[in-house]
Amino acid sequence: MKNAMRTSLLLLVCLLLLGSLGTKAKGLAGDSSLTMEIKHQLQTGTVMQKLYFPKSVVRLYADNNFRAAWIKPQNGSGAAWQAMLMIDCVLQFGLSHADYHPDELTYTQMHDILDTPGKVSIPLQARFDILLTDAILNLMNNLHYGKLNPEFPASRIDSLKDMNFQAGAALSAGLKQKDLLSVIAAAQPTDKLYQAMQWRMHMLEGQLQGDCYEIPEAEVRKLAINMERLRWANTGDSVYIQINIPSFTLIYRTPDSIYRFKVVVGKPQTPTPTLVSAITYMTTAPEWKVPAKIFFNELLPKARKDTAYLENNHFAIYDRSGNFIRSTPENLALISRTPANYFARQSAGCDNALGLLVFRFANPYAIYLHDTPEKELFNRKDRAYSHGCIRVEQAERLGSLLLRNDGAGARIDLLHQDMSTYIRKDFVLKKPVTLKITYLTCMMINGELQDFGDPYQLDHSLEMAMYGIDQPLTTSLKK
Repeated sequence: MKNAMRTSLLLLVCLLLLGSLGTKAKGLAGDSSLTMEIKHQLQTGTVMQKLYFPKSVVRLYADNNFRAAWIKPQNGSGAAWQAMLMIDCVLQFGLSHADYHPDELTYTQMHDILDTPGKVSIPLQARFDILLTDAILNLMNNLHYGKLNPEFPASRIDSLKDMNFQAGAALSAGLKQKDLLSVIAAAQPTDKLYQAMQWRMHMLEGQLQGDCYEIPEAEVRKLAINMERLRWANTGDSVYIQINIPSFTLIYRTPDSIYRFKVVVGKPQTPTPTLVSAITYMTTAPEWKVPAKIFFNELLPKARKDTAYLENNHFAIYDRSGNFIRSTPENLALISRTPANYFARQSAGCDNALGLLVFRFANPYAIYLHDTPEKELFNRKDRAYSHGCIRVEQAERLGSLLLRNDGAGARIDLLHQDMSTYIRKDFVLKKPVTLKITYLTCMMINGELQDFGDPYQLDHSLEMAMYGIDQPLTTSLKK
């Protein structure tokens, strides 16, 4: 709420500065003439080729009998001036002016239409009104879904398929309110990570730039591309698990608490994908224990002949105390002399050992969130070692928290017992928990921008796509 108030205050300050630009217009073109022209252009006009969201624009006007959305009598705080102000402020949201029809949506044209009756022809007035509608719809969708969302391209958003947020409906309602600025800004994620980045961007591109300070462009772009990534994961949930790849961390957020865990993620050669899904259940003892005869007569000979065989086929070897044994030639020779002191398990996942607990979520990549016997990896700073799956430290603690917050605290002891005795069992959650796997290379922490590096080297390509450039600036901000 505080961040939303800050956003509104910043924008309202800008609005006051621009308030003198508009005066109460009189004698605008008759509603019927402008309405007919808007309808005509939406049916046959060349303006349709310029629209980012043509179907949404047509729907909005059709629902309002094709009346003008913006060109109507108003003073400097009217809806049209607020819309133009928001377009003026898009840099403060990590977006680009070029995406909002800057060549035609000018203050000069707005003045001529609203303040000088008869100076601008009705066809040009209609075109201006339509382009401003499209620009604001584009802005609201960019703020909510992101500009380059791989799951929700503009064509999908425009068709209203599987869309929880509809910019057209939100804008139609906002045009009936005095504070359109807040309506547009409310399209953004409410996630605290995003809000902190947004506030920093407002300071850099708003206040500091306005005070003629030198703006660190590399930091601005770093913030912008990571705000974009957070929009891709904009689910609006108050309870969720977020795994962030570059920081090697898992956060379990509930309405009143945050729990943090270390994770191991995929190597650059086998990267962990970003996605949004939901954890639906957990499984204890998820691996198959290989019978002793198969282990001695089949598995060991193949492993000694090819040391990559075990890893490639998701096998892991343990001693009788449950300690994980690396499959080096020396260790395999030792195991072959006393095979009764060892056993093997095979996992169904992308790694060779799922440990004692796995968290299940639907995804097309066949990856898991799971326990691991290789606890020593969590002591390392760089934890990109897996084949794409995510290994979590203190998996039992995470499982217990999920059960408790699912109203199944009484089953925590059973979870511990089944893990300890290696009994396979599914623990189904009554309420699936949203899972976000993100790739955020920076975050605002305690008011400071913290850089996590770019293990998969993805920043440059996104920066180039966001800014339409071939010379990226987002090198590591670490010192």
